[in-house]
Amino acid sequence: MNTAARVRFLNHSCLSVSSGATTILCDPWFTGAAFDNGWRLLAENSHDLGDQAYDYIWLSHEHPDHFSIATLRQIREPARFIYQRTADGKVKDYLSRTHQVCELADCERRAFGDIDSQLYLSDGYDSAMLFRLPGGRTILNLNDCRAELGGLAERIAAEVEQVDLLAVQFSYANWAGNPGDAAIPAYQHDQVVARLERTIEVFRPKAVLLFASYVYFSHEENFFWNQHFWLQQVVDRLGGRVKLIVPKPDDVIELDGIETADFSARNAAAISFWTDLHDTRVVADRATGAQSLEALREQFQAFHAAMWRDNDLAHAGATSRGPLELTVRIGDLDQTVKLELFSGAMSEAADGEPDVDLSSETLAMLFKSRFGRGTLTINGRVQFNYPTAHRFFGFFFVFYANNIGRRLKPGDLSWADMRSIAKTAVLDSIFQTTPGARAACEAYLDGFIAA
Repeated sequence: MNTAARVRFLNHSCLSVSSGATTILCDPWFTGAAFDNGWRLLAENSHDLGDQAYDYIWLSHEHPDHFSIATLRQIREPARFIYQRTADGKVKDYLSRTHQVCELADCERRAFGDIDSQLYLSDGYDSAMLFRLPGGRTILNLNDCRAELGGLAERIAAEVEQVDLLAVQFSYANWAGNPGDAAIPAYQHDQVVARLERTIEVFRPKAVLLFASYVYFSHEENFFWNQHFWLQQVVDRLGGRVKLIVPKPDDVIELDGIETADFSARNAAAISFWTDLHDTRVVADRATGAQSLEALREQFQAFHAAMWRDNDLAHAGATSRGPLELTVRIGDLDQTVKLELFSGAMSEAADGEPDVDLSSETLAMLFKSRFGRGTLTINGRVQFNYPTAHRFFGFFFVFYANNIGRRLKPGDLSWADMRSIAKTAVLDSIFQTTPGARAACEAYLDGFIAA
């Protein structure tokens, strides 16, 4: 039976899932920079969201390449959104000013039109969606989800007999080494492909759609990373394991007959399309101007006040064996400062190696934005001192957790949770390539009491 079940690829992470009667648009991003002017689309302005036909929009998480406010502003009339239930509710609150929002809890299953949809939370902020279409076809959109964490892949696989189309990110999307470091990019690429291999082994899909990676590092401070474009290497490594689909904008994948369809010619055209765009990209974003040291000091004091307004300072101090400190070189000011989290002191530091090297503009963003730590490790507008990089993650650990509604206080967030920083892609990569870095991080984490 022909059910008209199909997927249309629009750009980056944006898919249109259609049963013929109902259409769900996933993660539209068509215009503008993301992650503090760190990323841009290879195919910029490919569509206007106001011109698209859909019944619902599902947003997988709040990262700006999925929750693109610039793109959502193209909507010309109220829309219906699907989003995960979160502790802070800020995305729902933002959307609800104009639109309807349906929140789904972890593993919650609900019909939207005639598309049976089930949402799965991943790693604290991300989500995946399993779409069951009339006629029995299934689409699993993992987007950026780390399916290997927390048994996510196994949880989903236990509830679905067959995945017809698996949509997955195919490249790392974060800081991948200081300039001149060839080891960390190679390591991170290998890790991504190894995760894809494990995910494919769990789900055994009929086909895999490679998406959610059609971007480039657009800023003068991270543009050097564009020496790597991993698409062809991923296709070469995975092609013998599963049927791969490499899409370009407006390609349509029919679910009926996907078992026998030959995508080789379409894949070759798409690889050429994306490679040509990648090879001709130029720097699009530059620093807008230096912040003075006095302005940064004021912003740090505001950051410090916000931290201890929202978190329990007495509990934090009683469960820490020492101060939380970070030494920062501010490159455009040619200044190095030491920051102390508990006291709120910011002092000039003439001696010793800094833990991080970044611009005054980026440091100001870290003080102002609770999501700043995540933004910076994705856009990579920073250089780390590998042996002490963990201090950056520890320093901003609580502020970053506050972004998803968790507070450092008894019964909620604790210093024990800070051990999660060792699992970040940045620190994992540094541990693999820098002798002694893992032991230094463990010794640092031992300075915080779990209670």
